[in-house]
Amino acid sequence: MATYPDQAIPLLIVGRQRAGTRFITDFMNELDEVTLQGELPNPVMRHIEQFMNSVNKYYDKVAASDDDRKQREQRRWQLKREQLLFALWANCGQSDRVEPSRDIKYYGYKRPNNEFYFDFYEQMLQHNKPRYVYCIRNFTDNYLSIVSRWPERDIKQVSDDYLASVRQYQAMKASASDRVFLFNLDDFSAIGLSYLERQVLAPLGLSIPDNSRTDFAHRPPINTAADVGVTRRDTLTQSENDFLNSHPETNTIFESLSIAPKAQET
Repeated sequence: MATYPDQAIPLLIVGRQRAGTRFITDFMNELDEVTLQGELPNPVMRHIEQFMNSVNKYYDKVAASDDDRKQREQRRWQLKREQLLFALWANCGQSDRVEPSRDIKYYGYKRPNNEFYFDFYEQMLQHNKPRYVYCIRNFTDNYLSIVSRWPERDIKQVSDDYLASVRQYQAMKASASDRVFLFNLDDFSAIGLSYLERQVLAPLGLSIPDNSRTDFAHRPPINTAADVGVTRRDTLTQSENDFLNSHPETNTIFESLSIAPKAQET
């Protein structure tokens, strides 16, 4: 099993499906200081959580005694569990493993909806507290992108998921404001590379090499509907518009996350 530098800070790319998680991951993987693995399937992630919690519960239980040896065992586990999670991210994902770079500062992986594992990661990754990049976009584009890929999903279901996700981000930000960073895809589209630098890279102590700036600034969209052979819907139906008109919170909650109001105009 590969080992990973003890100084590597866990970095989790989280947030809405179809809202830039792949873009952020590919972008940051080109920086020497960052290594991010691909997605873990939902059932795999649930099993990892159950397994890690079971092991943690065992060591907590044995350490509750006055036995110094058992307490030392618990402390050793607490130091090693970060390395175990790193290895699981590398070897249980859907994509090829990305080998850690020599100059690694951040190590992690991307997974839409990973924000709902915030409490789990806060408990398991106490040696180096993790950083999180939360990805979001306006609801209409997010919904149209999702139903183009998965037409069986209805607007109420997607809206409920969207609201739950943003509220979870707000809870994360309230709990760890200096470690949770927002990537608003609409703001990035409106403002450009400087938005990403200000919102994500600078707080992480990262920068884009000067000789790569032009290339980074003109990247085409990735992981689009066309890339997987489906036609993307461009407009809402009348019933979908009616739903949004009767549920304005779906749009207003997003507006509170934007620093580029013009990006919301249609």
